Amino acid sequence: MHSEKVNKGHEFLVFLIFLLVSFCLWLLKVSSEIFETNIAMGVVVEKMPEGLELQDNKIELEVGVRVKGSKLLTYMFGKECSIEIPYSDFTDNDGVLTVETSKLTNKVEAAMPADFAFRFFEEEELVAHIKTESVLLPVKFESNIVAGKNVEYGGIELVPGKVTVTAPPSMLEEMDSVLFKAGTKINVARDSILTYTLPRKKYTTYEPSVLTAKVKATPYSKVSVMRKLWVEDIPLNHIASLYGLPDSVKLTYLMPPSMAEKVDKGHFRVSVNSGNIRKGAKDTLSFTVSSLPSFVKEENVRLEPEYIILENIKPSGILNLFN
Repeated sequence: MHSEKVNKGHEFLVFLIFLLVSFCLWLLKVSSEIFETNIAMGVVVEKMPEGLELQDNKIELEVGVRVKGSKLLTYMFGKECSIEIPYSDFTDNDGVLTVETSKLTNKVEAAMPADFAFRFFEEEELVAHIKTESVLLPVKFESNIVAGKNVEYGGIELVPGKVTVTAPPSMLEEMDSVLFKAGTKINVARDSILTYTLPRKKYTTYEPSVLTAKVKATPYSKVSVMRKLWVEDIPLNHIASLYGLPDSVKLTYLMPPSMAEKVDKGHFRVSVNSGNIRKGAKDTLSFTVSSLPSFVKEENVRLEPEYIILENIKPSGILNLFN
């Protein structure tokens, strides 16, 4: 039993020696051969603009080389080589940095270990990305929207009220909202839906980038009422004879719909100056509207009739001023 274990141990030792000799012979053969292969060279981007950093800390450039096996083995188990490229050598396309690899040949050859022969670049361009993060922020909308003539403006509902902003972390730290200032002034005459596109900003994107402004605008309401005609400038101790004056007139006005309940009986007093009748100073006698609410413009008030022609007046009795 003991001799069997000794024999097995002897056989295993012979096997190990055989493997070691085989490996040495293979290593000797490989060391003397010339290989064409690819190696990865590290890339360091220097002099980045303040506040910007790269998305990936490790950038590699794949390079085709021709090298003797012994040198390749030394490189594989040694320190990787790298090149330094200043930011100014890149084309910065809104956070995507690119440079043609053909412009890096001299840098690559200078950084390669001895006895390495440069052959080609695996890619035509070296690409790196500026680091960005995303955050949801509210939108502040400075409107240029105003109501047209005789239109009540009821405000704006902005959709969406928040957007996802993607930008470098240093830029996001300075933002608590997205401010959008509308440009050209717009007059609206009715409820409207307007669309705006958030302006592009370097290194910054918005999702969604299109805003919808739902504008509330209601045309003024047209209201018609009958109002008693009052006679002004008559002393209390005097009774005047008036000719052909109507007891009341039709008054039509425009007003914001939201103000309808604020009109009371004291508004829209319609009167005529009786002194014009006594003196016969005019061919026509106009009616005057006073006590206008602050939300009704004089230009938006109409009377039917607006006046009477004096020459057509016929005696029609006496008006009791105390009525």
